[in-house]
Amino acid sequence: IVHKSMASACRFSYIRSSSRLTTFSRHLARVMRASSFVTVSAQLLVLIVFLCLCMATGVSASNEYVYSPRTQRSAVEHTRPASCPTLRELLCEPGPPGEIGHPGIPGPRGLDGLPGVNGDPGMRGRPGDIGLPGPSGERGPQGNSGSKGPPGNIGLTGQPGPQGNSGLSGPPGPIGEPGPQGNDGTHGRPGEIGPPGLSGEPGVQGMPGPIGAPGLHGLEGKEGPPGLISGGVVYTRWGKDSCPNGAELLYAGRAGGTKWSHTGGAANYICMPSDPEYSDYQPGVQGYSPVTWIEYETQDLKQEYNAPCASCYVPTRIATVMIPAKLTCPSSWTKEYAGYLMASRISSPHYRTEFVCVDSNAGVLPGSAGNSPNAGVFYFTEASCDGMPCGPYHAEKELTCVVCTK
Repeated sequence: IVHKSMASACRFSYIRSSSRLTTFSRHLARVMRASSFVTVSAQLLVLIVFLCLCMATGVSASNEYVYSPRTQRSAVEHTRPASCPTLRELLCEPGPPGEIGHPGIPGPRGLDGLPGVNGDPGMRGRPGDIGLPGPSGERGPQGNSGSKGPPGNIGLTGQPGPQGNSGLSGPPGPIGEPGPQGNDGTHGRPGEIGPPGLSGEPGVQGMPGPIGAPGLHGLEGKEGPPGLISGGVVYTRWGKDSCPNGAELLYAGRAGGTKWSHTGGAANYICMPSDPEYSDYQPGVQGYSPVTWIEYETQDLKQEYNAPCASCYVPTRIATVMIPAKLTCPSSWTKEYAGYLMASRISSPHYRTEFVCVDSNAGVLPGSAGNSPNAGVFYFTEASCDGMPCGPYHAEKELTCVVCTK
């Protein structure tokens, strides 16, 4: 029990190294080991006295103030001198290490230590970087004029200036002495013809001379200005409602005539205006001589459409002609338009009409499509070889035509 109590006491304090206390502790240990005759009570009393001594001396010996340069404060540190053995080392056998105890409660803040002595000055730092330039200062006052410098060297010779204007003519000089006589000059050119002399009296009429040879043909004179207009020329353009360039449109309309099956009425085609005007009339359809519209029977896109027409006037021409089987006009004539020669059909019950030249680019009247039993007709025409040689004509080719003016 004594040994275990002393071993427990070893964990609470350290004993400062002093010759008196060390000798006492060693002597006390030998006495307690040798005194088997001492009672347990006496040993406990000796232990309590020893513990009081240890605590009185150990606490004061183990607490020292240490100044920390890092924290600039004094702190209490628990130290154990190397020459101070513990009671466990003196009296107890080494036991197994104990478990790690719980962290102790933080002690009170220590007193501030005295300020430390100033250290030596540190080494000089490297020069700093060059700073940014400061703002420009105000302009200083104008300085005094400098002293006059020495004269400069003579400059190079300049280029000659431009030539000046000619001076005024001087007065004529005095007349010189006459020179020696020169050689005879060459003959001069004939002088100019003098004015005609006065008319003499008429002489006796001579005999007529022989007829001279005819002179050369003179140059063709310039074309004279256009003469006065004397009427002009009018023609009908079948299949179009407009006139060619250079011609004036008198009126536009649609082709009209007699029904193809009528035996009476007119045989020719006429261009009916699109804006008729009426005078006195008798109400009701009389039916004596009806005029009907002419439609194409061409077996193409114009099939059974009504044909338009135009009446054209050329003020600078005096003659017009329709030439069948031609597309060009004679020289010095003007081509008005070209197309195909057309007329009514020859088979019964069709009756005769006239031949007209329908424009090759013929148009149609909008909204007039459809076969009308009362209309006149335009058929293509072809040359027939019955009873005569065809020569240059071809029986299977549609005949053309052209309208010319002059």
